[in-house]
Amino acid sequence: MNICDRTIDTATNTAVGSPIAVGNRPNAVAITPNGASVYVTNLIDNTVSVIDTATNTVVDLISVGNIPAVVAISPNGISAYVTNLGDNTVSVIDTASNTEVNLISVGLNPTGVGIIPNGTRAYVTNQSDSTISVIDTATNTVVGFPIPVGFGPFSVAFNPNGTRAYIANIGDGTVSVIDTATNTVVGSPIPVGNSPKGVAFTSNGNIAYVANNGDNTISVIDTATNTVVNSIPVGVNPAEVAIIPSIVSISSFSTFIAKIDINRIRGDFELYAAFTLGRTTNGIKPLTEAVTLSIDKFTTSIQPGSFRMLRNGNFEFDGTVNGVELKVIIQPLGRNKFAFMADARGVKLSGTAIKVPVTITIGDDSGKTSAK
Repeated sequence: MNICDRTIDTATNTAVGSPIAVGNRPNAVAITPNGASVYVTNLIDNTVSVIDTATNTVVDLISVGNIPAVVAISPNGISAYVTNLGDNTVSVIDTASNTEVNLISVGLNPTGVGIIPNGTRAYVTNQSDSTISVIDTATNTVVGFPIPVGFGPFSVAFNPNGTRAYIANIGDGTVSVIDTATNTVVGSPIPVGNSPKGVAFTSNGNIAYVANNGDNTISVIDTATNTVVNSIPVGVNPAEVAIIPSIVSISSFSTFIAKIDINRIRGDFELYAAFTLGRTTNGIKPLTEAVTLSIDKFTTSIQPGSFRMLRNGNFEFDGTVNGVELKVIIQPLGRNKFAFMADARGVKLSGTAIKVPVTITIGDDSGKTSAK
């Protein structure tokens, strides 16, 4: 038995509680979009541990393929994708039941996996044959031919709008850029430092930072020209890089009530909610702000510009997000009060709890309650 990295209180930057016992040789972690669960790959015993963040305890242990390396969670929180380094496969985990539901054959020695921001495809780095496999997340099948990139692709990261995938090629010290609309490589590989492992973007996507494990540097790429504009010395063997997001002050709803009807057999729900914006709000703008709905482990985000205003003043979204048919109506009631109605089809909701947690976020306004 090994231990996972300690939980850190980001307000004080101190470890809290005891170390969490997981499987043998924990390697990578991913957190569900609603923050409720953490998935940990255990290299030696071919499992994924699931941690409940409310209690910091392991609640499930999932058997997957041979030598699970990296895990990525779909933007809607429904699926987890695990690269199995030892048998050239990707395991797909249903996060509602925490079971492996698909095993997908990819290239040789898959090390990394990333999911495009709109959730439609997963990109897998096949280190030993220097290719990228693309998985259609609706069918969980590989689409198209493997994409040739630099030598030894190790990890993948996407710019914020998902139009480009940047591949860190550990074997030749380069970064390959893929146009995700055509799944073709753009230009020549970008020379960076020695043994690049991790890539991260600024929030506007203008700059990409690359952690060079072999020469203790961070390369800074201007994404407009795909050229390195700086090299920053850091500590020994940097493996990953992360960008602190812009701090957004969230205004909490002052009141929030909800009722939900769930049919787990058909995979649908109807949500009826009402909320009042908080005192610090600057108002909500459904036409230009993202709208995120979380119900238990299910999370879906409706991108800015997706709603339309009806003649009666209501805001409506009617479409499909990551395979889920969804209709949402936001009705202004006056004095910062709103009704919120959502009807979804094709949703996997687990458990039989009488009450389920519901979170609605519109721009920088948010509320959480329990619905029954």
